Amino acid sequence: MDWTMVAAIATSIYTLLFSIALWFAYVQTKGFEKSRKLQAVITIFNELYAETARKARKKIYKEVPVEIDGIEDEKLESYLEIVQDAVFMYHRIGYIIYEGHIDSDPIITTHWRTIWRCWKKSEKLIAWTQIKRGNPKYLEYFKYLFDLSENYRV
Repeated sequence: MDWTMVAAIATSIYTLLFSIALWFAYVQTKGFEKSRKLQAVITIFNELYAETARKARKKIYKEVPVEIDGIEDEKLESYLEIVQDAVFMYHRIGYIIYEGHIDSDPIITTHWRTIWRCWKKSEKLIAWTQIKRGNPKYLEYFKYLFDLSENYRV
């Protein structure tokens, strides 16, 4: 047998084994990515169902007025503290979804109502804060999450 033929066969076998190894690594990496996203969603669900988060949302529903015209700034600041306790987690979740770290479907399909309700209850207060602080991007990812919820609702 010619040494050129042996080298060609050896190179072919090496290439085949290398391709199999790459395919295996790709499959494993996809599995790790899916597992990582699942773990992230589970962590978010735990945060959303935590007692402190539920209580914060209840405070928004009960204490924060939808109409804020005529309310003094000091009182609006106290309402803002209530809102921030409840919606910063939604802002973080919106950012994580926006950046593509997790899919929005598991969150939106199970929590669109609370996201939607919290936004509607605090929308004018958030707009007031954006103007007051000169920061039009304040809680922008919460708004992004609300928009996803609204699209799902419709």
